[in-house]
Amino acid sequence: MPTLTPSSLLSRRTCREQNLFRKITEQMIASCRESVEAGGNLWEQSTPELIGKLRACLETNAQYQASYGQMRTQLAETPKGKQFDFNENVIFGKFDLFCRRVEKLVDMFTTVEQFTALARHNLEGMDGLMTNFWAIVVDFKRKPYELLDFSLNQFDRDYLSSTPTSTSSRARCRASSTPPSRTSPRPSTPSACSSSCRCNPPSFTLPPPPPPTSSPTTLCCARPWLLR
Repeated sequence: MPTLTPSSLLSRRTCREQNLFRKITEQMIASCRESVEAGGNLWEQSTPELIGKLRACLETNAQYQASYGQMRTQLAETPKGKQFDFNENVIFGKFDLFCRRVEKLVDMFTTVEQFTALARHNLEGMDGLMTNFWAIVVDFKRKPYELLDFSLNQFDRDYLSSTPTSTSSRARCRASSTPPSRTSPRPSTPSACSSSCRCNPPSFTLPPPPPPTSSPTTLCCARPWLLR
């Protein structure tokens, strides 16, 4: 029977505690998905309410990681005591990937809500733009995958193919509005997954409408891809 040294016992305990955090994270992701999907198909839900639930998922992840960071800082004040020496990518990596998907969905459904409001004003010269946009929406609705299933990247490919990167458009959008963001208190740790779970996705941005003739409705940023 192998002899267990203090270091090996500590390593096993650390591994068990890390796995516990990982399981907590997975349960939180499942709860977030259940909350969002409780209203049925995402496309059939009230868009403002859906966006609110999606943003609540982002806030949950931010608060979870903030609480973890606060506890880690408190433990660091007593170096001789137990520390949070865990691989944070193992603990939070899946939640970050899930939130990347959620951020894209918030962006996409916000665009749908804006175009829905714009359509009610019947602005002159917008027929072609509207037709192009709603054709893209119909195409997304026909996709066979679940929008919140972040383990499948088909959505990401479809999202990218419909929204080519436009740096200038994103800059104008950020200048006029502040999107929801997650602030993680933990330092970034180099890992194999860091490039995928912390990449900066392209913005699902709107094209500028022509000057309205009778309505003050404005959009936040340019979407040249819809003019093709």
